[in-house]
Amino acid sequence: MSAPLLAANISAGYAGGPDVLRDFELTIEPGEIAGLVGESGSGKSTVAMALLRLLDYRGGRVRGNVWFRDRDLMALPQREMRAIRGKEIALVMQSPQASLNPAMRIGAQIRECWRAHNRRADECPDPLELFAMVNLPGEPEFLNRYPRQLSVGQAQRVLIAMAILHRPALLIADEPSSALDAVTAQEVLNLLSRLRQQLGMSILYISHDLLSVASFCDRVSILREGQIVETGAPESLFTAPKHPYTRRLLSAIPQPRFLPTMA
Repeated sequence: MSAPLLAANISAGYAGGPDVLRDFELTIEPGEIAGLVGESGSGKSTVAMALLRLLDYRGGRVRGNVWFRDRDLMALPQREMRAIRGKEIALVMQSPQASLNPAMRIGAQIRECWRAHNRRADECPDPLELFAMVNLPGEPEFLNRYPRQLSVGQAQRVLIAMAILHRPALLIADEPSSALDAVTAQEVLNLLSRLRQQLGMSILYISHDLLSVASFCDRVSILREGQIVETGAPESLFTAPKHPYTRRLLSAIPQPRFLPTMA
């Protein structure tokens, strides 16, 4: 059996407050879509920030280990961590318009993302070919648009294009469909699933939506108050949950009969 791509055992919090994550344990296998689901305030977004050591810039703290490709990310100098963040591990946030620079054209932001990890700007992949991979318009004019000229769905696809620019081994998607309508949200999940197959990357999909997690992920972990309380394949987790909290989450779905039928 191959070693996990990522294995984390951490506690994390913010300055002056108690730990938000307490003895949080998570593994992600190569090529796997791992789901992390929990209600608001459970610590989901803190997980994404902690794994990438972005809490370092927000007055936060992280203790423990995050093993990624035989390296403990928690022990790396920030210079080495910056070389991994955005290149080997990419992040897509839930608010695309807030994540893009409103003063820069889309094409310029793609090129800047490339220059962050490469000295030669002329080796940047063709942005239009990249956009074709994420179902965005292939006209050169699109590169000259500002984020305010994009729909929310287009802006989210631009973020995904920037995330896969360096062909990362792991993509962390923090509620990437929460700002989208139901149809566009499903299109984004289908896109991520296809990119997983096409690029061979793993995905950590963070969400509060049990239905999308059930249909999208290979394995799901339930987060409650900063701790994983149950992990399993969707077909077992959602049809025969073992933990009382998981059962309560499932009972909160207004129409549970619409849960996907598991083979």
